[in-house]
Amino acid sequence: MEKRDIIDLQLQRHFGSSYKSKLKLQALVNEELNAGVWKDGYELAACTKELSQEDAEQLLEIVLKQFPEYRMGKEFLDSVDVILPQCSLTRINWLVADNGTAVLTDGLRVAAYRGTELLWVTPRISYDGIILKDIHNNQVTGTSEWLGSDDPTAPFVIELTTGQLLEGEIVEE
Repeated sequence: MEKRDIIDLQLQRHFGSSYKSKLKLQALVNEELNAGVWKDGYELAACTKELSQEDAEQLLEIVLKQFPEYRMGKEFLDSVDVILPQCSLTRINWLVADNGTAVLTDGLRVAAYRGTELLWVTPRISYDGIILKDIHNNQVTGTSEWLGSDDPTAPFVIELTTGQLLEGEIVEE
C-alpha cells in the first residue's frame, strides 16, 4: 500500500463517498493479502461481500496504525474549510502525488498539504469551478470553468512545490 493510497483513503472518507472509500479500502487490503502481506485485522477485507461501515472504519484504523505518519486526523481535515471556504457550497476534489502531497480544490482556488502542513494556496483561479487533472513532473494540471465566456474551460498549470501559477490566470475577487 502506497503513501498516496493511504492519504487518498482518508480524503475520500472525509470529503467523498463512504461507499467509494469502503470499496477502495477493501481492494487495497485485498491486494496486500494477495501479495502475501498479513496484518491482524486484514481478515475483515477477505470476504466476497461489501464491508460494513463499522468494519471499514476498523480496517482503516488498522492500516493507519501501520503508517501513523500518514494520519491526517478529523480536526485537521475539518480545518480545510477555513483554507478552502467554498467547500460548504461545492464538493472538495483532490489529487495525491506519489510523494504524499495532497492537492485539494474548493472549485475556486487550489491548496496543497503535506501531512497536516499547508504548503500553499493559490489566489482564486476560477469563476465557476476547477477540475484537477493530473500531477506529473512536479506540476498540477487542470481546467478552470468560466461558464459565461466563449471558452468555458481554461487550462492551468501550478508548480507543485511552490504553488506558482505557471499557466492560467488569477480571477479578481
